[in-house]
Amino acid sequence: MQPYAQYLASLDEILGNSGWGLNAIPVETLHAHLNGGAAKNLLNLVDRKKIRESGAFFTGETLGRRLVDSIAWKSTGSLSAWDPTCGAGDLLLRWSEKLPVFPNLCETLKYWGRFLHGQDIHAEFIAVAKRRLILAAIGRGSLRRKGSIKNADRLFPNLRQLDFLSEDTMPPSTSVILMNPPFTVIETPPDCKDWSSGLVSFAAVALYRCLKEALPGQQVSAILPDVLRSGSRYAKWRNRIGRLMSEGSAEVIGRFNDSTDVDVFILNAVAGADRNESIQWMIEPESQYSRSLNSICNIRVGTVVPHRLKPSKKEVAYLATSNSPAWSEIDTVTRRIFFEGASVKGPFIAVRRTSSPSDKSRAIATVVTSRQEVVLENHLFSILPRDKKLLTCRSVAKYLKSEYVKKWLNQKIRCRHLTVSALKQLPIPDDL
Repeated sequence: MQPYAQYLASLDEILGNSGWGLNAIPVETLHAHLNGGAAKNLLNLVDRKKIRESGAFFTGETLGRRLVDSIAWKSTGSLSAWDPTCGAGDLLLRWSEKLPVFPNLCETLKYWGRFLHGQDIHAEFIAVAKRRLILAAIGRGSLRRKGSIKNADRLFPNLRQLDFLSEDTMPPSTSVILMNPPFTVIETPPDCKDWSSGLVSFAAVALYRCLKEALPGQQVSAILPDVLRSGSRYAKWRNRIGRLMSEGSAEVIGRFNDSTDVDVFILNAVAGADRNESIQWMIEPESQYSRSLNSICNIRVGTVVPHRLKPSKKEVAYLATSNSPAWSEIDTVTRRIFFEGASVKGPFIAVRRTSSPSDKSRAIATVVTSRQEVVLENHLFSILPRDKKLLTCRSVAKYLKSEYVKKWLNQKIRCRHLTVSALKQLPIPDDL
């Protein structure tokens, strides 16, 4: 993140021009850097690939304040907060709005330093977070009436450059834990093997470790990718997390921001032994129908993973997203591959697994009328009517295009792919 040092230098220049708090700073300048400026400069200065790899997506003003405002202040009894992946300090900035200020800036910063704890793997982020906190104090009328600021990096001693996952870090015992962990994946650590394998969401690991290390009664509030709440792959994680909290709630938020195509939710949890009061992870949409799609169709995931194909002598028809035109019918699948895995025979409906709440339709379908043996790419579902009738396929495909289905699926699952479970539970009219 070395290019981000340019933004750090610009903040030092702004603070230097104010005499490091001797004089007020224009409101427009403060607003720009306290509400979105850190994220905007990250996008302008750092390569997008590097940002995606590190999962560094900073929390916006509205979402950060929503997280902080969701915390039960009276029940925490603490003014202290710890963000184990604090980035440029967005959540700590929102928390600082709850802290008092004093007429003298140095006194305010010293006081805030007792209560604001955070860490990040990138030194540039920590340095920027400290400058932004100084700007926040100045913006609330705390000016340097006495004393001096000789080295901003020595302020806020509890904001440090540390790797949360690889270093032995513990949450301060009296702090509320705030976090918006990186949107990236890592290899499953050894202590997480009981609920995951292979690649796993960094956010899932971060929250698990925070709850595991937190003291009973300690509050943990996090902004997390929606796949953790609604994805079938994280069912074991949800069960494991539920056993580490005495109470908790999940609030669906929607898209993280305009430039990040990830839906998120807010989890508020209190660490402690499970009281057998299951957290409601899923929102069960209301329905006027008594039947589900599973009652009339078998639903499966395609078995072909293109980059893992093994040599085979069996040649079969192959349906992928690239040769399954949306909302169309195809009577012959001409593309062929050598593959010996599970196949299906028409008529059936192919539905794309990759799906976003912002798409015009969530369950994009293609009706396959051919009776030939077909294998499907694993980015497709096959929906096979139990009555084996083409008329049923056409009726289901027409229904999948409806606004009702889009609304229902958007309430049920907001991650970027559909699941077999969600499709099975999709309510259908009695006359379908």
